[in-house]
Amino acid sequence: YKIRSKYNLRSPLSTKLSSKQIKKIVIIYDKIGSKYKLSARNQSKEYDVGKLLQLAAKGLNAVGGGHDAAAGATVDEKDWVLYKERLIDLANE
Repeated sequence: YKIRSKYNLRSPLSTKLSSKQIKKIVIIYDKIGSKYKLSARNQSKEYDVGKLLQLAAKGLNAVGGGHDAAAGATVDEKDWVLYKERLIDLANE
């Protein structure tokens, strides 16, 4: 889900939504300046979202990581489309 807010709602919103979608990966993101900021959750721990965000960032102007149930990432806007495609591909493996 993409949000726009002057407040940092990514983390609490992703936690709240993931508690209702336990088996799904929930990613909340917004664009701040030239960067995309993400907050990812998977309450079932069926997916390691920390590893997922980290792998998608490899070789890009991006950083990602965290824990198996909760993670975050920052991605430069020039790499956003590729990063997002990688996330989708990795989640579907």
